[in-house]
Amino acid sequence: MRFMSACAWGQPGAEKLFLPWYKPPQSQAPRRVRRVLEDQLSKVASDLEALRAQNEDASVTREQLAKKLKDAEQVANAVKDDLQEIRQARSKDSLTIAAQDLEMQKLSEKMTAQAEMLEQEKALLEASRDVRDLMGARTFHISDV
Repeated sequence: MRFMSACAWGQPGAEKLFLPWYKPPQSQAPRRVRRVLEDQLSKVASDLEALRAQNEDASVTREQLAKKLKDAEQVANAVKDDLQEIRQARSKDSLTIAAQDLEMQKLSEKMTAQAEMLEQEKALLEASRDVRDLMGARTFHISDV
């Protein structure tokens, strides 16, 4: 053991030099503080685990929503393409209908003209028959006289 002067005795840690087996009394405060800190650490660890689980759930949900969004965008694009095709087909059909209407109008005019010609031919045929009948009656009348 080292020899210490009396003035060193009042210094912190001096008792360890003279009495190596000396242990200062431990108060209950550090134990309570330690217990409180351990409880807080346990709570924080539990909160951290819960937040990690929530983060994982949010990540999974985000991935599911991203997939649904991608699927919805694909469906929207397909519908958009179908709509464009339908519009093109409708435009083509409209042109076809307009052309057919024009053709029907021309055919109707042609049919009306042919019907008028047929009526004229019928009238001429009837007039021709009347003329023949008259000529035949005249010939018959001349031969009678």
